[in-house]
Amino acid sequence: MLRKTPFIAIVLLVAGCAGLTPRDTTETFYVHDYPAAESCLGTLNTIDSLVLEKGVQNASSSKIPGFPFLRVNRFLSSFRNELDSRAKSRQWLEIMARLDNEARYSEIMNISVEALGTVIPGFTGRQELLDQMQICNSLLVELTIETPKAIELIKTRAVVADDYSIAKRTIGIYPLTSLFFMSGIKKLHQETRKRFYVPINERVQKGNYLLYQVSGSDSNITKLDPKEILSSSADNPLGIPEPGSSELNKLFEYYAPVWEIETENNYDLPGIPYLQGNEVRINTQQHVTYTYHSFIRFYKGIQLQLNYVIWFPSRPLTGVFDLLGGHLDGITWRITLSSDGDVLFYDTIHNCGCYHIVFPNEQFHKIKESSELTEPVLVPVSAPDIKDGQRLVITLDSGTHYLSYIRAITLNEIDKQYILEEYSHLKLLSSNTQGIRTKSMFDKDGLVPGTERKERWLFWPMGIDEPGAMRQRGKHAIAFVGRRHFDDPFIFEKNFIYNNKQ
Repeated sequence: MLRKTPFIAIVLLVAGCAGLTPRDTTETFYVHDYPAAESCLGTLNTIDSLVLEKGVQNASSSKIPGFPFLRVNRFLSSFRNELDSRAKSRQWLEIMARLDNEARYSEIMNISVEALGTVIPGFTGRQELLDQMQICNSLLVELTIETPKAIELIKTRAVVADDYSIAKRTIGIYPLTSLFFMSGIKKLHQETRKRFYVPINERVQKGNYLLYQVSGSDSNITKLDPKEILSSSADNPLGIPEPGSSELNKLFEYYAPVWEIETENNYDLPGIPYLQGNEVRINTQQHVTYTYHSFIRFYKGIQLQLNYVIWFPSRPLTGVFDLLGGHLDGITWRITLSSDGDVLFYDTIHNCGCYHIVFPNEQFHKIKESSELTEPVLVPVSAPDIKDGQRLVITLDSGTHYLSYIRAITLNEIDKQYILEEYSHLKLLSSNTQGIRTKSMFDKDGLVPGTERKERWLFWPMGIDEPGAMRQRGKHAIAFVGRRHFDDPFIFEKNFIYNNKQ
């Protein structure tokens, strides 16, 4: 039985929440013995109700029914049946509690002080409430560790629903319509492969290309040992490489790509999202690449992934029948690293989840054939070899922002520089709404309002909500035929074979 003494300080700190009772909480394994836990659950559920009322949910991770102090993503869900020690269970719960803290931060910040004050007794400010919730989450994790039945129930509920609608696929006669889509996908893949075989000299001579390199990185590019950072940060029960924020920033800078963008108009300039009224626009006077890290599981190993995201003002319409153009566009570039700091995979999507392309390390990987009627993974070329002092250059076409070439070069001159910012900033854009200082660029479903595409009227039978619309991390379905998610922790293991494991 967990002793109450270590939690006296916590009880006092959350005493301001007393008087609230848990709502919509089915698990009361420990609240009767720990009034502070009951108070914490009540406050968490009260905040969640207000978040739902205001429509400011952070959709990047999923809540676990009955356990409002935890959230889960597809990577963490994959550990549910592998928690064979107390230490592993503790780390798993602590990371899910951290996910809740991160998501709850933007949710609370995006609610007015007045609204919070009406439901939280003794409310003194957002930061104080956030501090209390972190303390609550720590307390509830400690109590859960001592309650095996609670852990077993969490395992059954720590799942993430996929982003495909069975109802839409049923109504849209998916078994038939998917055949027509597969035909179109194969043509798109053929066209994409062709783009990568146009000589770069011929390509650059025909267009106006601007190079964007991360600011202030040249002097540090050869001064980092990624292997040391990655190996030391994975020394934990689950073996997850979790560098500290400082080391992670160094890795983002070290591997930062050079964007080479064919530029014909303002719509080809990457910039900073901001709010004009309720509409998200892009300030192209400043150039920013947004970063976040993720993980995959690959042949019993856990690999760190570095994600780089840019935003454009639009994909311009080419005519009245253009299904793909519209407000805002963007690219996510992802690097999957081995424990030695070598690149296993590069892959990319547009921020709608469209146009997934993979560039595997040719020394180790090849495509695995699938017998299912599933959209094949597109691999136009293998990842280039990058030598010391070089950077990877990603070439994007004008207007469509299709990725059409990648190569490694040593840069002598660049046109522009960009800075790195945390992806979390996108959930806290400055707002002029009365009483609300910030607002997420994503709605409660993880979509960017106003970025709907005409393709949704034709593509809905594939089961994806608002196909073509820009969306938040964790909400990217990346195949029209079959089911595939960008954040699937086994995405590469399902589609590639590691040569040494044959």
